[in-house]
Amino acid sequence: MKIKIKTMILLLTLTGLILPFTAAAGDRIIKGETLELQQCIDIALKNHPSILAAAGTLKAGESRVGQARSGYFPQLSGSVGYNRISPYATTSGRLSANGEGAYDATNSTIALSQNLFDFGKTAAQVKIQSLNLDSSRADYEDVKSQVVFGVKKSYYGLLQARRNRDVGREVVGQYEQHLARAKGFFEIGVKPKFDVTKAEVDLSNAKLSLLKAENAFRVARVSLNNALGLPKAPDFEIEDSLAFPRAEADLDAALKKAFDRRPDLQAILVKEKALEETVAYEK
Repeated sequence: MKIKIKTMILLLTLTGLILPFTAAAGDRIIKGETLELQQCIDIALKNHPSILAAAGTLKAGESRVGQARSGYFPQLSGSVGYNRISPYATTSGRLSANGEGAYDATNSTIALSQNLFDFGKTAAQVKIQSLNLDSSRADYEDVKSQVVFGVKKSYYGLLQARRNRDVGREVVGQYEQHLARAKGFFEIGVKPKFDVTKAEVDLSNAKLSLLKAENAFRVARVSLNNALGLPKAPDFEIEDSLAFPRAEADLDAALKKAFDRRPDLQAILVKEKALEETVAYEK
């Protein structure tokens, strides 16, 4: 039965009815695979909750622009009412309800209106919402840049922690050899007991350093999972590469690029324009 199911899945995959699942899809992680930095960035851009929230805010901004533009078009409204009316009979100067002769009363209205001129109010609303949408786009790009920065920082932090752990293991191995050598020399009377004690202390310190390095490695792995937006991601490896291109940086040129390109600054500037238009709209 299992062989038949696997054969059927394979046939459906080859015919294109089922797409094969691979890490190249960029949104999931296969247990035991090795990821490069760019793969980690792609996964984070598709899964990080901050990006998903910013994308939702962007969609809401687009809807608000359409809502503001609706003021240019005819408006159709309608209403329906229903009342149950019972007549009252007067007896001895008092009003008392009488169930006889009760009747229903209904009414309905439909209204069609078209805005001809509102002193630029609708145009101002559209402009304000358009500026808010531009601000949301800048915020979205800012969130993306922050997520990418977080992935790079966590990625290289995990590489550093892994190398520190490997170094710690090598140091422990070396001190274990030192201890064995010191015990051997002490047993044949070449070295004093102090050398054995010192070797034991050095080995204990090395094991403590290794324990700290292993804990730091675990924390670094959790940090990378969180940066990817997959806190429960399966165990995976990362490519051990610290190569990076060197570039000369000029302070004035860097400041100019920052003022021209930083999305968080662009979002603030656009929000300022939107607030100015809001003041004009209120006036």
